[in-house]
Amino acid sequence: MPRDADKIRTVLTKHFGKLVPDATLDRVATEISGLEEEWEEIPDVEKVVGASISVQCEDICKVGELYKLGTPIRIFRKKGTAK
Repeated sequence: MPRDADKIRTVLTKHFGKLVPDATLDRVATEISGLEEEWEEIPDVEKVVGASISVQCEDICKVGELYKLGTPIRIFRKKGTAK
């Protein structure tokens, strides 16, 4: 199991303990750690979502509200989708 999967398994074990069999925890941790291969981060979020254009985005959108408060926003898309 990759190192990242080990970290994920630790978190899963912390929350699910003995409720979930070890083999299932291993499988789920490996699947979660493999998501990185399927998804890519969208660079320059401000340009993509128009946060710098929409003056009132924060009034209607939680993401816009968080952005205005200075919360770092990261957006991902499935690899191979339209850019």
